[in-house]
Amino acid sequence: MIHFSEKFTKQESFELPSAENFKEIKPILSASPDEAQEFWNKIFDGKETAHDAFDLSEDDIIAEIYDRDENEFQFDFDANSPKIKEALLPFEENNWNELSEIEKATAIDNLVNILSVELKLSEKPSVEFFEADKNNCGCYVSGENKIRINKNTFDSPSEVVDTIAHEIRHAYQYERANIGETYIDILYRYNFLNYIEPTKIDKKYVNFTDYQNQLVEAEARAFAKLFKI
Repeated sequence: MIHFSEKFTKQESFELPSAENFKEIKPILSASPDEAQEFWNKIFDGKETAHDAFDLSEDDIIAEIYDRDENEFQFDFDANSPKIKEALLPFEENNWNELSEIEKATAIDNLVNILSVELKLSEKPSVEFFEADKNNCGCYVSGENKIRINKNTFDSPSEVVDTIAHEIRHAYQYERANIGETYIDILYRYNFLNYIEPTKIDKKYVNFTDYQNQLVEAEARAFAKLFKI
């Protein structure tokens, strides 16, 4: 059973509980079902249920947010527009391999800018680079409106594009959650307030499937699939 621990109203601004959220990580070793259940028992023990201004039941919310599949989603978005096609050209492998690190950073920033415009974001996220294990592709930092991209994925331009698209979708979801006008906006907000972060115990993820199959992550992966090069 998933319990919701925060109550909010439409149009209320909110902050997520940690500084770095919405990570895109790749599948690695997962824990056993018993270990996962023990983890969730600790997480949700004693928390109370809350409902939002749309009076959605807990069962409705659970069904809409959790156990989602990326193949469920369709988008009213033209991923083949001339501007996007042009922005993707540097990421074609032959072109990408000829670029300097500075030129790659410029191409990334340009794609973020184009997708921000196409998604009608009020403010383009900034871009920051870091170095980590390749399974940690990147993340969206909501409090700073920042996309962080792992430089160790630069050997795969298709992975870089996937990360950019995935994280820019998180920026869109977060902005819509703050606007709170539509049903999907409210679902985004509930998911963010009850976001399942990938958690390691003894070098194993106890909740990778739960993390991957929540609404905001499944939808972000589906959106990123539009931009395969």
